[in-house]
Amino acid sequence: MIPRFWKDLTQTQIITLGAIGGFSAMVLWGMLASSRPIDQNEKDEAAIAAGILAAKSFSGPILTKDNWSSTVDQSDKPVLVDFWAPWCGPCLQLGPTIALLAQDYKDRLLVAKCNTDAVGTEPLSQRFQIEVLPTVVLFQSGKEIGRVQGLRPRGDYEKLIQKALATP
Repeated sequence: MIPRFWKDLTQTQIITLGAIGGFSAMVLWGMLASSRPIDQNEKDEAAIAAGILAAKSFSGPILTKDNWSSTVDQSDKPVLVDFWAPWCGPCLQLGPTIALLAQDYKDRLLVAKCNTDAVGTEPLSQRFQIEVLPTVVLFQSGKEIGRVQGLRPRGDYEKLIQKALATP
């Protein structure tokens, strides 16, 4: 038995509903098909990072316009700066990776954070054209030598770091 609702629809309305349903199914399938499966190494890394952050929060420099020059421009090491905001989900997801990078490269690299919503950071966000969060920028001798925008796998940030460490 067909409900009355369906009996009262015109042929055009039925075709339209079918097209909407088909389009919705295609969008859902596209979303599922384009999502990248997480491999075991990434799962292990996330578990390790979560444990590190649970035990200890990020202890590197917190940047403002007042300490930028002494921390970044005058550093004798490359400086990796994580531009983030506390309301940004991907920024919070990146936090453990940044903490691991700070720990793993502590002798060769300075890792710092810049909360783009904090008082005193607006000029920095404008100066470095931070339009996407998170944005991780690598500086050497006070000059930008590369950046990664958005939440990316740890390997993308390590490629950026290797670029600085390979440069004399």
